[in-house]
Amino acid sequence: MDNLTHTLCGAALAKTRLGRLSPLAPLSLLLGANLPDADAVVMLFGADEMARRAAYLVHHRGITHAMLGLAVQALLLAAAIRWCERGGRGATNGALHGAPLPWSAHLLPAAVGLLTHPLLDFLNNYGVRPWLPFSTLRHFGDLVFIVDPWLWLLLGATAALAGPRWRAGHVVWGLLGAAALAVLLLHDRSPGFVKLAFPPLLLLLAVLRAGRFGVERPGRVVAVGAAGVAGYLALLLACGARAEAQVRADPVRAATLRMRSPAVADPTRWSFAFDDGTRVRWRTFDLVGREVVRGAVDASGAHAADGLATGADDPLVRLAWQQPAAVAMRSFARLPWGWSERRNDGGATVHLGDARYATRRDPDSWCVVRVELSAEQVAVASR
Repeated sequence: MDNLTHTLCGAALAKTRLGRLSPLAPLSLLLGANLPDADAVVMLFGADEMARRAAYLVHHRGITHAMLGLAVQALLLAAAIRWCERGGRGATNGALHGAPLPWSAHLLPAAVGLLTHPLLDFLNNYGVRPWLPFSTLRHFGDLVFIVDPWLWLLLGATAALAGPRWRAGHVVWGLLGAAALAVLLLHDRSPGFVKLAFPPLLLLLAVLRAGRFGVERPGRVVAVGAAGVAGYLALLLACGARAEAQVRADPVRAATLRMRSPAVADPTRWSFAFDDGTRVRWRTFDLVGREVVRGAVDASGAHAADGLATGADDPLVRLAWQQPAAVAMRSFARLPWGWSERRNDGGATVHLGDARYATRRDPDSWCVVRVELSAEQVAVASR
């Protein structure tokens, strides 16, 4: 999920009892909710752009999102928060009523905040590998789009309304709401009904916050927010199952169905990826199995009628998949495809991608890696 969703989840948890376990527990929850994405630092290393891209494919949502990595991060984050509180309050370790706080008061918020990150990431089609380094198996939820404004609203409303108010909080929430609204109104993939619904909903949220709704009974706000998130996920689960059942009713489609993804902020429309071995095709359907044509958008922004040639019939593409330079994409690709370009020296440049996120022949896409084949390799593969 996007980091705004992770941050809002941590902020909502900070309004529960977890946020009152220690003075810096809210900060621990916010940091923990985002900390696993620190693995993006791998993009700063590598001899060239292609090496950095390959490192990102291999390591993003890697060990920092796995159970072992989460355990290590929880210990480190709890120790850091404990140290900060000791530095700020002396030897009493940030004690409440003069009594030193137990280690669990720091470890629990850190662990819960961290755990929410892979749980949210699991919901989309990117996948997580929770058992690294013992198993590289990816698990996919295929339930929530990677950016979901309804989750923004539900988590944000919970965090904004539960508990006391501060002037700085009004400013932060105002800026955050304005930024989210600007993204939704300006982005070309944002559905029209979302652009119409969000301004009045954000205005209602601002009125409720200004009226101090939820100050006296924050627990009820948190409970309603949690029920709202659970209900929304249940709705997505039911709609996704319904749409997939309609698609699978067609034997031809069922035989080549590889993946599903919800449309942006619209539980009634689902995009499906079909792969018959030679081409990958995206199609968007509603809940009764009708194909959505007007304004149809698939999980990657493209809706080409003829789909993408996988390159399975191209010997150069097949050879490129076997090369060491393709190891990153081999470990990542769920819908593999590729294309080759002959060079003047007799060799070839092969581009390998994943049709989840790269649906055009764009060598600069973050989800495309390049494999260089020599003239000798091309000659052998072409025989």
